[in-house]
Amino acid sequence: MEVSKHALKRWRERVNPDAGPERAQSEMLKGLEQAIRVYDELDNAYFIKDNILFIVKDEVVVTVVNLDFGFSEDINRVICRMQTERLLELKKKLEEAQEQAQQHISAINDRLAVLDSEKAEVEARLQEICSKRRKLELAREEVEKGLEALRKQYAAEFSKLKYSLDFRLETVRKNA
Repeated sequence: MEVSKHALKRWRERVNPDAGPERAQSEMLKGLEQAIRVYDELDNAYFIKDNILFIVKDEVVVTVVNLDFGFSEDINRVICRMQTERLLELKKKLEEAQEQAQQHISAINDRLAVLDSEKAEVEARLQEICSKRRKLELAREEVEKGLEALRKQYAAEFSKLKYSLDFRLETVRKNA
């Protein structure tokens, strides 16, 4: 773990003004080793020890904050301890809830996969049915075309009778 110049400056300002740079870095790293990770936010991790908050980004301590709520140092530490305990309880609940949610989501995803598989089977069956239907429609059209051709042939053959010479003469005489 590295320590930024800014963090060293803040340590000397806020925690131990009498520490030189090397001692400040040593104290800070020792304090960070004993600190509890209480929160993660985007790139930053927050650690707390007593009433000192360490902010770490990419394995570098970027700053330290002496948490002061306007009370004596002992009361400030009690507040920090109680709030840290509360954060750790909530962190544990969150982790448990995330684990349960992940199990539930996993079960839902499994069910969705089964439904997707069933859907694919139904879609394949539907395509098969549509293909068979189209073939039957084409067969029906062929039958209808054949019937229409036969009707036309039948009508043409009848026309030969209808327009025979004798039939036409008889029709002309009736109309005359």
